[in-house]
Amino acid sequence: LIISPMDGNEIVDLINNAEESIYAEVYIFTSDEIADAIVSARARGVDVKIIIDGNVEGEKIEEVITKLKSAGVELREHTLKTLHSKFAIFDGKRVLIGSHNWSKSAITRNREVSIVLESRWLADKLMDIFEEDWEESVEITDIYQLVYTNT
Repeated sequence: LIISPMDGNEIVDLINNAEESIYAEVYIFTSDEIADAIVSARARGVDVKIIIDGNVEGEKIEEVITKLKSAGVELREHTLKTLHSKFAIFDGKRVLIGSHNWSKSAITRNREVSIVLESRWLADKLMDIFEEDWEESVEITDIYQLVYTNT
């Protein structure tokens, strides 16, 4: 159980411990700490794919997107509907699901509650959702593409 603001950095630990893959859907991704952990995971050969909502805008998200794209992270924005889900699948067997966005406020200030479960069954179910949403998403090739195509 990850309860912020006390335990938010455990999300960074999950990313740092991933060995093969990280597939995540998050509404807001503005945390430098999480972005740095993702970049490190990618550098050590972890397959990383992230879907964010196409309606979230701002300078901070553009900084994170630039950092992730520069590191070769596959990043897409969901454009068909609001993507408000917040989950990640690590190595096909560990799942993080709950209220945490990947933002500094979510991991250090807000009251957030998420759970980490070791479950291949749940990971498979969420992977089905991830793959469907991946197909409905578009690659972010340029931060200026984020002219929030869903608005």
